[in-house]
Amino acid sequence: MKRPASRNNNPLRPKLEKKLSKAKVARCIRDTVGKKRTCYALFIEEQYPIISQELTDEGFVPEDGRIQRMVMHRISVRWNGLSEKEKDTYRNAAKEEFAAQQSALSQVLHDNDEAPAEGPLADAPAVVGNWTFLNPNEPLWTGGNCNAYLVQHKKLLYRMMATLFHDAHDYNQELRVLNEVNKQESASFHHEVFLVAMESTVSTSPVRCRVQQWLPMLDEIAEPMRGSKLAAVASQLARALTHLHGLGVLHLDVRGKSVFWSERECLAKLGRFHRSRAMDSQEPLLYPPYAASHRPPECLLCPLAKMPINPKTESWAFGVTLVKLATGTPPFKEVTETLNFNWAEESMTKNEAFESLPDPVRLVMLRLLAAEDDRMQLNDFLQSDLLTRLSVEW
Repeated sequence: MKRPASRNNNPLRPKLEKKLSKAKVARCIRDTVGKKRTCYALFIEEQYPIISQELTDEGFVPEDGRIQRMVMHRISVRWNGLSEKEKDTYRNAAKEEFAAQQSALSQVLHDNDEAPAEGPLADAPAVVGNWTFLNPNEPLWTGGNCNAYLVQHKKLLYRMMATLFHDAHDYNQELRVLNEVNKQESASFHHEVFLVAMESTVSTSPVRCRVQQWLPMLDEIAEPMRGSKLAAVASQLARALTHLHGLGVLHLDVRGKSVFWSERECLAKLGRFHRSRAMDSQEPLLYPPYAASHRPPECLLCPLAKMPINPKTESWAFGVTLVKLATGTPPFKEVTETLNFNWAEESMTKNEAFESLPDPVRLVMLRLLAAEDDRMQLNDFLQSDLLTRLSVEW
């Protein structure tokens, strides 16, 4: 199997001869989430521009070498003049910032792939619209800001899945993406590749809720998928993601938990769009993109605000999803393994998941898990002969 030699032209990748240890990775990632700051440091950050402007208004010029000392002196005086209650505001802010940093660190280092809810999720109601909740105390699955339940139509008696959203931003984003999809393509297309909403409540009365087809997640399929079935899933998921990219949208949560499988129809349908965002969005990322085990290496050693997200990061997560689906084993169980993965080396053969793949299938996966510059985008994947390679029986 021919393998390209240009594996290390991405500066964000570790050098081949200097493998990253777990301790080194942990130290690097701690740097990306920021260092712990004291309450006084937060007070300085707030007051420095205010006092600098005051001194400028008083006639001091910014070039004056004394101005920084004067600013810091006034900040000290003002801090000492605060009451304990006023200082508690900054103490609490420092604690909240540190907790957020630790949460971000945990999500990057470990497969803690659901953002925690900002408060307790509302209990499932007995009824929403025309739908009755059959087991309100037993969700089908749970996410950081949403739970899914089995519901039944009150009159027609067919069953669906209802997702209750705790967070208005996540709920609105999901609906925005689905509405955009519905505008662009025929009903037959988006019903084939997307888990579309059958009904939604537009307010919190009684809850934010979306009802859609009830299908198991790919992650819930007990047996690995191989041959023509694996190729079918890859084709349908790639079509769905490519269509989103054509609309200028990145999914950012590509994994088995976001894909729903219809065994009867042999259809894989992409869902869970609440982490999606426009490619040209200027808003800061609220959560690290992708599950930790599916996050590409270029997203691992940089702050959240600077994480590169694009169709090639989607390709990586897509490739990891296919490897896990084909083998039943995640190819990367730790961040260190992702960063040190190199398919120009023998390290690839030491990976349990890759070692079990036949050569034609391994080649497909490695085109999707190459270094960023060499990584195949999904529109190219669909136009290549790689789907034929995936369909090999083994």
